[in-house]
Amino acid sequence: MLRILDARGVRVVGVSRRRILRCTDLATLDQWFERALHADRLSEVLDGSGISSHPGTRKRTARAKTAAHS
Repeated sequence: MLRILDARGVRVVGVSRRRILRCTDLATLDQWFERALHADRLSEVLDGSGISSHPGTRKRTARAKTAAHS
């Protein structure tokens, strides 16, 4: 996720970087990852502020997971 944010030009430093690196909750990491794909600011990733939903993102992820398990 840090690489995705870097590629999108979203700077992650200090407390926020440590928060991401220390997170072990898979549901939270999955949510942050999905947000990181479209975020312009770190706050959009970590707390969801200022983002709209991106239709189909979850569906593509679910299909990819299903295909991987086939």
